[in-house]
Amino acid sequence: YAGDGDLKAAIERAQQRGELLHRQSWGRTAGGQRGHREGFTTSEGVKTERGLLASARRLESGGKALAGPAVAAVAIAAREATNGRPMTDEQRQATAAILGSTSRLHILQGYAGTAKTTSVLAAVSDQAQASGVLVRAMAPTSSAKDTLTESLGVKAETVAAVLNEQQKPDAPRDHELWIVDESGMVSAKDMKDLLARAERAGATIILAGDRQQIGSVGAGAAYAQLSDAVRPEHKHELTHIVRQKNEALRGAVYAALSGKVRDALAKADTQEVKTRDGQIQAAAERYQEAQAAGKSALVVTLSRADRTDVNREIHDVRVASGQVRDAREVQILGSKQWTDAQRGDAARYQQGDVIVWGAAHRRGPDKASKPRCSNRATALSPCSARTVRNGSSTRARQPSSTCSMRARWKSVVATCW
Repeated sequence: YAGDGDLKAAIERAQQRGELLHRQSWGRTAGGQRGHREGFTTSEGVKTERGLLASARRLESGGKALAGPAVAAVAIAAREATNGRPMTDEQRQATAAILGSTSRLHILQGYAGTAKTTSVLAAVSDQAQASGVLVRAMAPTSSAKDTLTESLGVKAETVAAVLNEQQKPDAPRDHELWIVDESGMVSAKDMKDLLARAERAGATIILAGDRQQIGSVGAGAAYAQLSDAVRPEHKHELTHIVRQKNEALRGAVYAALSGKVRDALAKADTQEVKTRDGQIQAAAERYQEAQAAGKSALVVTLSRADRTDVNREIHDVRVASGQVRDAREVQILGSKQWTDAQRGDAARYQQGDVIVWGAAHRRGPDKASKPRCSNRATALSPCSARTVRNGSSTRARQPSSTCSMRARWKSVVATCW
């Protein structure tokens, strides 16, 4: 295993080669206070971010407005009638500004619960479709994609699926509107590629998200960077929370968003349980009480491990109370939450791991790429003679000491021995 000295030496060598660049950023330090933090970035990361911001500037330079003020007012009224409630002033202003702008890039920033999707995005989408504009909706995850489909009435796609499409740069394109929800989860590289595709397609793109929610697994904070970089008239912010109907709970949410944790806890119904086992048991019991009273309940945990343990405890409580009978055990797959770099490291795989091939591998490997195998290699079964299709899976076998590689372009399997 590498020690501190080995790591420092490797960092120095990477700096000398120009691969690592020293940077100072502003954020929370190890003690929780805000201040300057020392760190590194990569030359490739800097190149990606510069390309991202360059695309953003070009997209802002001009396009075609989706609607004038009078038509925008009609679109807002129609959405209010559909939702059965009036829009807030912020929602109306954001909708009218996006519809009337000639910029091809817009940032829609809003706290969770501000109805970004069901108000602003839905109104803009409806009006665009009514004008004959092709609307493409997308999100980083499958669950967010499904929610977006339900909210907009447009079949949404994952960002990965869009990025893996074959795009003909010279093909004539009509005016398109691209709506990206949960944009904060899109990595810098994917965002750069997405904006470049929007440029080539002649599309207007709306990036909706919340800087305070979960960020991307991949490197970069593209949504936050773009929020800071775009012109003020192309950034639209929603701060009024409409999801929470309980005023006390809404006050707790605002306090939490402002970083006033003590005030948030004081406003909410809190119970302090000191042990982890006690917390899990208390959550399960409260859930059971709500279910017995005919109420809906949701348990939120901080980690996947906590979620698994709480769900198991809830299941046991429901079995003991007679709510669940004739239970059967089934095997499910759990994501390892690896980055692209981790997924590409054969040494991380263990015997029995299951590899599920996604949309990025529908057409097999990129012919321009060259498979490489170094150090330890993991063999994947079934053998490379079988074409692996989107959604299918393979299982890792025990690696051997020698290493060679073969790959067929009609298959996404690259097998090492």
